[in-house]
Formats: sequence, C-alpha cells, structure tokens
Amino acid sequence: MKYYNILLLISLVLGVCSCKNQNVERNLFIVKDLVGQNLILPDSLVFFNMDGQNIDVTIPKTKYRIVMYVDSIGCISCKLKLAKWKQFIVDVDSLSEKNTSFLFIFYPKMKKDIFYALKNDNFTYPICLDLENTFYDTNKIPGDMMLQTFLLDEDNKIVAIGNPIHNSKIKDLFLNIISGGQFHPDEKCPQTEVKIDALSMDLGMFDWKKEQKCIFTIQNTGKNLLVIDDINTSCGCTTVEYSKEPVQSGKSIDIAVTYKAEHPEHFNKTITVYCNSESSPLQLKIKGDAK
Repeated sequence: MKYYNILLLISLVLGVCSCKNQNVERNLFIVKDLVGQNLILPDSLVFFNMDGQNIDVTIPKTKYRIVMYVDSIGCISCKLKLAKWKQFIVDVDSLSEKNTSFLFIFYPKMKKDIFYALKNDNFTYPICLDLENTFYDTNKIPGDMMLQTFLLDEDNKIVAIGNPIHNSKIKDLFLNIISGGQFHPDEKCPQTEVKIDALSMDLGMFDWKKEQKCIFTIQNTGKNLLVIDDINTSCGCTTVEYSKEPVQSGKSIDIAVTYKAEHPEHFNKTITVYCNSESSPLQLKIKGDAK
C-alpha cells in the first residue's frame, strides 16, 4: 500500500505543479525522497490560541497526524484558507473517529498578521509559532507551498505530501489513507470536452481600493454533462461565483471572478477549475496592477 501511495502521490504532484517541466521533475524527486522519512517536531514549538495567548498543549499520540507549515512570505490569507481547513478537520473526524490530529506550524514575520487571520475566520484550533524556523531547517521542508503539508503515521513517518486544501485530489488521497481505504469520492461523471475563449485576463491598472471583476466562460463542447467539482483560487483576495448545476452539451457556464487587493501590488493570480473534462484541472489566470 505504501508504494502504491507513493506512485499515486507522484501523479498528483504533476497535477499540482503548473510550472515548467524542470520544476515538476524537481518536485517529484523531493516527494520520492521525503515519503517514508521521519518528520522531526522540535521541542521549541510554542502554542497559541487565536487571541495570541500562549497556551499549554500536549501533542496527542494518534494513528495519523497532519502537519501544515506556513511561512510569512507573500499573502497569508492565500496560503491559509482557514475556513476550508475547518471543514477538512470535520471531514477527517467523521471518517477517522478522531484518530487523526492536526499540527499547524507558522514561521511568522509579523505575528499580528497570523492572529488577524485566525480571528477573522474564528479558527479555534491551537497553532504553533516557530520563531527560529527550526522545524523548516531541521526537516529540510520544500520551498513549494504545495509540498509543505504532510500526512504522518503514528511513528511520525511521512505517508503522503501535498496540500489538501489547495488540491482536491490530494484531499481525496489523505481521506482515503486515513479511513483505511473506506473513503470513496463520488463516482466520476463520464468525461466531456470543453472550450474556453480566454485562459488569461489582464485587468490593467486601477485603484487598489476598488474591487475588480471579470468573467471566464467555459463551453461544454462534448457529448456528456459538464460537472464542476471544485474551484480553488491561489489567493484569499480572489473569489469566484458559479452555478453548481451540470452544464448540458453545447451550453456554457460563467465563472465570475472578483479580485480585491489588500494593498497596492502587481498581481498574477491563478484560478484552478476541477471538472470532468479530459483537460482538468483547468488553469485560469488574472493579472494587473493595483495602484
């Protein structure tokens, strides 16, 4: 089972990485090197609640443990997606009879940004602040955010790698392992074909305080229904709205994208669409200059 998971992980990482081939190959090497290794949890970890208060927490001994590492480089809300983590914890608990614990490790540049995000999403789960970044240095954590979440067994050996919040296939893999193979995603719909007029949109230059909107249209050019399973954005400042109804052959669906800058910046954001198309996941991009 272990080696099957490794092979499955490798194929999933290919889907996670939307970079050039050399980046994909590098990440495949990282995954193969880390799976089966022990993840070391430093004694220097300090626990806090969402109010910023130092609390005493004993890391429980459980059959599985999910460890997420986050640094403070870039947009914090883009990386965390705490609302989705809250739901994922509920999903895991319902499958595993609470035999899985969670450990959230932050290396903060600005602690106030972390606690602001926690309070904003009412995230009550204890978190760790690794002020010296010991966890990252000791374990040689990959630099790719998508490879900074780990599923461990009871001996702290890495069973799987990948971000279950940013990639639904990784989420399914984690849930399948934790449930002992009892978790089965909904049966896949027959595949169809799609056409998108524009994969990228330039929103130009605008006042950073004014939100921007655009629409991507996906046409179902195949014979079967088009079903959107999930849509993830690379940043919390980017949101999407779309119909959950299946799309008939020959019909189209609009993906309404809203970008709201947190500060002036040049941005290049990705919207990942998971569907029953042969080309899934679909990568849509928006860019521009918020002045």
